[in-house]
Amino acid sequence: MAPTRSGSKPAGWDGGVHGDASARMFGAEPVGLPTGAGYAAGARLVRSYLDTTGRSAAESLLTPSAEILGIAREALGV
Repeated sequence: MAPTRSGSKPAGWDGGVHGDASARMFGAEPVGLPTGAGYAAGARLVRSYLDTTGRSAAESLLTPSAEILGIAREALGV
């Protein structure tokens, strides 16, 4: 990621995705999440989608993200 003009945190950077340790390192506000929390949440959503549809990751490669998220959220009840 490229740093912002201010030199602090990379553009588009979010502590809610990367975790508190990275937030502190890049000068962002910690939000109470461990490193890798965003990855774990994303992996759970994708696994829910794949399990619900019976499709493989390869078969789902070109599926719009909105469709994946909609099916996963419904299946997870969130």
